[in-house]
Amino acid sequence: MEHEECYNEIFTKVIELQKKYSEPMIAGNMMVHALRIYKSFLNDEEFISMMETIGESKNIIEPHNREVLH
Repeated sequence: MEHEECYNEIFTKVIELQKKYSEPMIAGNMMVHALRIYKSFLNDEEFISMMETIGESKNIIEPHNREVLH
């Protein structure tokens, strides 16, 4: 699946970045780039709706559990 391949590639890159940078730095930069991508193809109404949905989901978002790679 293309979606799974993309997820795994990004996940692998995040693991690599965690060896060099702090989690807040990585997450912040990923959020900025993700929002810029969304802003590039969603209209204003869709973008605002998505941001509201994210805000409303704040209590159900699960933390990222690091996986140990051997």
